[in-house]
This record gives sequence, C-alpha cells and structure tokens, in this order.
Amino acid sequence: MPREWEKIYDANGDDAFPVYAAMFRKDEYEGLGWKEYYDAFKELKEQKTIEEEIPLLREEKFRKLRERWGENYDDEALVYLEDLYNGILMTQNVNGAL
Repeated sequence: MPREWEKIYDANGDDAFPVYAAMFRKDEYEGLGWKEYYDAFKELKEQKTIEEEIPLLREEKFRKLRERWGENYDDEALVYLEDLYNGILMTQNVNGAL
C-alpha cells in the first residue's frame, strides 16, 4: 500500500516500518496475503495506471509532463493535454512537427 506507507513515513520518519507493519495486524487485513497485493499490482500495470498508485512514479510522470507542457498547468490540466495530444496522434493523419 504505497500511499499508506508515504503517509506513515511522513509522520514517523525512520521509525515508520513498525507502525506500517502494525497496521496489517488489524482485523480488516485478516486473511489478506501478498497474492492479493501482487494481483492488484499486475492489474494496475496491465491498465497502465501503476503510476497513479506509487508516489515516486507519479511524481516522475508529472515531472516529465511539466517538461513537455510547461509549469503553468496543474496536474489535471497536464493529464488532459497529454490525453488530447495522444488522441490527436491516434486519430488524425499527423505528419511532421505539427
């Protein structure tokens, strides 16, 4: 659970792991094994949305988008611009540096 780890690490620093491990002793995680997490990871990877769940990958994605589109846009606008651009490339006969 990368997002949970990030929250716990921000709050506890180097002492985060015992807090993170203790979280999995709660009843809501009873019976949950690594297979479920691995299956969820594979599904996110297949859907190409893994970048949204892992904070470092997400930051890298938006860093690249800001390099491409500029610093003037928020995250939502950057995703919109990238999707629009890719949609145009897939549906139109684009030649050259249009």
